Amino acid sequence: MSAPRVLLVDDEPSIRQSLARILNKAGYDVVTVADLASAFRQCENGPWDVVLTDLVLPDGSGIDLLRCVRERGSEVPVIAITGEPNVETAVEAVRLGAYDYVCKPIRRETLVSVVERAVEKRRLIYDNRRYRENLERLVQERTADLIASEQRYRELIEEAPAMVYQVDDEGRFLTVNQTQLATLGYELDELLVMTLEDICLPAHRHRVAGHLKRVREEGSGELDLEWVRKDGTRLNVEVRATAMRDEAGDFLLSRGFAYDVTTRKRLEMQLIQADKLSTIGLMVSGVAHELNNPLTGICGYAEMLMQDDRLSNELKTTLGLMHSEGERATRIVQNLLSFVRAGDRANDYFDLHATIDSVIDLMGYRLRRGEVAVERDFDPGVGAMFGDMHQLQQVLLNLVNNAIQAMVADGQPSRLRLVTRQGEGEVMVQVVDNGQGIRPADLAHIFDPFFTTKAEGEGTGLGLSISRAAVEAHGGRIAVESRVDEGTTFTLWLPISIEPGVVYDDQDVGAALTAQPVPPAGAVLVVDDELHVRNWLQKILVGLGYRVDVATSGEAALVCLDKADYGVILTDYMMPALDGIKLYDALGQCRPHLQSRLVMMSGAIDPQLDRFVRGHQIPFLQKPFNAQQLVEVLRRITSCQPAART
Repeated sequence: MSAPRVLLVDDEPSIRQSLARILNKAGYDVVTVADLASAFRQCENGPWDVVLTDLVLPDGSGIDLLRCVRERGSEVPVIAITGEPNVETAVEAVRLGAYDYVCKPIRRETLVSVVERAVEKRRLIYDNRRYRENLERLVQERTADLIASEQRYRELIEEAPAMVYQVDDEGRFLTVNQTQLATLGYELDELLVMTLEDICLPAHRHRVAGHLKRVREEGSGELDLEWVRKDGTRLNVEVRATAMRDEAGDFLLSRGFAYDVTTRKRLEMQLIQADKLSTIGLMVSGVAHELNNPLTGICGYAEMLMQDDRLSNELKTTLGLMHSEGERATRIVQNLLSFVRAGDRANDYFDLHATIDSVIDLMGYRLRRGEVAVERDFDPGVGAMFGDMHQLQQVLLNLVNNAIQAMVADGQPSRLRLVTRQGEGEVMVQVVDNGQGIRPADLAHIFDPFFTTKAEGEGTGLGLSISRAAVEAHGGRIAVESRVDEGTTFTLWLPISIEPGVVYDDQDVGAALTAQPVPPAGAVLVVDDELHVRNWLQKILVGLGYRVDVATSGEAALVCLDKADYGVILTDYMMPALDGIKLYDALGQCRPHLQSRLVMMSGAIDPQLDRFVRGHQIPFLQKPFNAQQLVEVLRRITSCQPAART
C-alpha cells in the first residue's frame, strides 16, 4: 500500500524542512512548495490525501488555495497553519471547509495526530463515495435486466433496500415499492394520489420542479431533500432519478431511487462537531497559557502590595479590587481549561458544590443574556465526592444548557434551581427549570441516542444519552419529570464514597500551612522566560528569607547549576528549546539529586505534562498561583531534605 501523499505549502524553508521530516518519519510521502503559484500547479498534479498550507504566503493567502480546492470540487482535507492566529482567519478557513486549524510552533505529536485524522477522513470519504457509486451502478445494471421480465423487476424492486418510485412529468406517483411505503407510513392508494412535492418539507418543495425538469431534459438528476412521514416526523433522503423514454426518445416517466441517510447525516454532524470541539480545545488551551502568565503577575503583585503598610487604605482597596477581578478572570480560565482538558481522566475527591458553581460560571453569559434567575439550594452536610469531576461537570453543563434553551424558548420569566441533598449512602442533585417542558410522547425517548426535539443543526441527540452513561459509570442513576408549560426536573443520585460529614475544604489546609514559617532550604533557582513572573517570584522568595537566582531559559539554568547547588528549583514548563521536562531529564544526567527538588509551573493544560508530573511525582503549580500555594509547595520540598549548599 502506497504512503499517503501530503502537499505542504509554507514560505519558510526551516519550517518546510522540519514539518516534512516529521511527516516522512511518520510514513507520509511529502511534497513541499514555498508559494501559492507552485501550490496551484501541484494541485493539478494530484491526487493528494492532505494539504497543509500556511495562511500567509508571499504571493497570496492560504485562504485562496483553500477556496481553489473547494471550487474544483476536491474533497481533500485542508489544514490551515499560521503563526498569527485571529478570529477572522479562523472563521474564513472554517467557512470555506478547512478540516482543521493549528498554530505555530507546532508540536510533533499535534502535527502527526492532525494529519492522521485528516487521512482517515479522506479514506472514509473515498470509501463512502465508492460504495455509493457501486450501489448505484449495481441498481442501474439490475434495472436494465429487469426490463425484459416484469415479474423479476417487481420482485427486485419490492425487496430493494432503497425507496424506489416512478413519477410522471408533473411529479405524480405512478408506482412505489414496499420499502417506501414502510418508511413513510402510507398505504399504496394514499401515495398514488400524491405528488413528490406533497411528501417534501414545505421549504424544499420549490426545488422539486427544477429537479423534474432536469431529469426530463438531461436524462438524470440528483437531489438532497427532507421528506415528511405520515406521522409528521422527518427524514433526510438522497434522490437519484433517471428518465425513461420510448423508442422514439420521447419522455415517459422518471424513475427515482431514494436513500434514507438520516442516521448518516447525524453521524456526520457529530463528527463535524467533535472536530470543531477538538480544534476549539487546542485554541483555548493555547490562549489560556498566554493569559495565565500575565494573570500570575497581576494577581501576585496586587497581593504583595496589599501587605505594604506604607500604602493608604484607599489604595489598598483599589488593589483589592484589582486582585479580586484577577482572581475572577483566573477562575474563568481554569473552568474553561477544565472543560476542554484532553487525555486520561482520573477519579479523585472533589467538591460537588464547587463543581456546580463552576458550571454556573461557564454558563454565566447565557444565563445573564436569557435573564435567568439562578437559585442554589445546597445541603451543607454534603461531603466530598469521589469520581471523575470533569465528566460529572460535563453532565451538569449539558443539563443546565438544556434548561436554558427550554426557558428562553418559553418566553416567560426564567428560574433555574440547583438542589443538593444528603441521603442514605448517596447524594441527590436536581436541575429544575420552569421552561416549556417535554411532551409525554417525547419523555420516554429523551435518553435514546440520536433522539432530539431541537431544530436541524442545533443538536445531535447524544447529550442526554452520554450523560446517562456517565452517571451510570459512577454507579449512579438519572431520572426526569416534566410537565408541558410548567417545567422539567432532572434528578441525579450519586453514591457516597467517603464518610458522610467530611466536607471538602482546602482553604483551611492552606491557611494552617501559611500560619507557620517556611523552613529554610538554602538558595532557590527560578527558571521562567516571563520577566514579570521571575520578578514576582524573586520578591516573594526573598521576603521568605531565601537567596534567589533567576534564569531566563533551560540552558541558562544549567549554567547556574554548574556554579551552585539549590534547595528548590522552580521551572516553567513551556520555554524555547530546553523546556521544563527536558531540564528535568538534563538534571538526571548531571545533578540527579536535584530532580527531587524541582517544582514544575505552567499556564497551559498539556496531557503530556500531566502524565509526566504524575508519573515522576513532581510538585506542580498551575499558573496563576498565589503566595499561599507557593508556600505550601515549598514546605513539601523543604520538609524532607537538609539545607542545600550554596
